[in-house]
Amino acid sequence: MKKPLLSLLSISALTISPLLAGSVSFDNPGFEGGDATGWTLGSGKWNTNSETLNNNYQGDSTIITGAGDTDSNTLGGLQKVLAGNNSYRLNNPSNGAHFSTFTQSVTNYGSSDLYFGFAAVLENPHSNPHTADETPKFSFNLVDNTTNAILYAISFDSRNAVSQGVTWHAGLDTNHDGTATWMFSDWNIVHIDTSSVLNHDLTLTVMAYDCALGGHGGYAYIDAFQPDPIIPNPGIPVNNLEAGELAGGPVAVPETSTWVMGFLAVGAVIFLVRRTRVNG
Repeated sequence: MKKPLLSLLSISALTISPLLAGSVSFDNPGFEGGDATGWTLGSGKWNTNSETLNNNYQGDSTIITGAGDTDSNTLGGLQKVLAGNNSYRLNNPSNGAHFSTFTQSVTNYGSSDLYFGFAAVLENPHSNPHTADETPKFSFNLVDNTTNAILYAISFDSRNAVSQGVTWHAGLDTNHDGTATWMFSDWNIVHIDTSSVLNHDLTLTVMAYDCALGGHGGYAYIDAFQPDPIIPNPGIPVNNLEAGELAGGPVAVPETSTWVMGFLAVGAVIFLVRRTRVNG
């Protein structure tokens, strides 16, 4: 199955509205209050045929406190906090075919820009090769509820992150025998030009999955959902993902596996993404 390209999608008939007084941004954007106020956490178990959202694994996800702390599965290659003192970890390193979702909706988004950061850590099986649908996964989607359009979507598994524009590194050899390796991304800072959707209602959804067979883990860190450019903490390499110019007329949305099918729409316009790497 093809995976969706890193892209910014928008229905072509959007109407630009004037900025309204009292419009709002996302609540608790950097988790600096030490909790997940404003966000909705979900969890469950999954296989390649179905997902069961039962909220039995809420403890898999948590606030991360401590700028400068590194993730041991990345051999110190990834700091857990992008900016400020806190971030949020979605899912955890343990396996078990768990998945976690994290969502927030905002009414009347009032800025012409949106920035946010994510970093994924996914265990890649070697000795028992998995299909693309079975491997640990990560996805991130921003939906315009006002027009029912997808403004941003990225999804990748432990094997194909590079093809989705993500800088991908090898971390810890899980069992010290080459049977599985933790793979991780740098912090990705995404910028979306939201000037054409001023005062629209938006929903962010982040998802992290273990492998579907239950033997390998997957999780992600997220941070800094804000209208202003993100200033990373010192020493953090970042991958900047900048929305580019309109690249053409309506095209078909790429085919994707069922685990992200609900987030995709047909009749969209794809914006190319220009990628640059900057050392913080």
